[in-house]
Amino acid sequence: MIALILRPIMATFGVLLILLGIPITPLPIPLGLPMIITGTFLLMHSVPRFRRAVMAWLHNHPRVHARVRAVQRRTRRRKTTSEN
Repeated sequence: MIALILRPIMATFGVLLILLGIPITPLPIPLGLPMIITGTFLLMHSVPRFRRAVMAWLHNHPRVHARVRAVQRRTRRRKTTSEN
């Protein structure tokens, strides 16, 4: 039930972040690219068709896919001894 409410909100917020990040990207303060990336991640999480399209694009661009996987490995949450 909550997912039915949160999914469109997350998708809308992701689109807004992308749309706001595009014109901010050329400015000297580096805010545009993180906004675009965050919006893309939100859309990938909330829209399955978008996720499939991004994964297909990454499959066709192996160098980019390798860099994304490297970032995922570096930022993956590690279990601590108290979580075991």
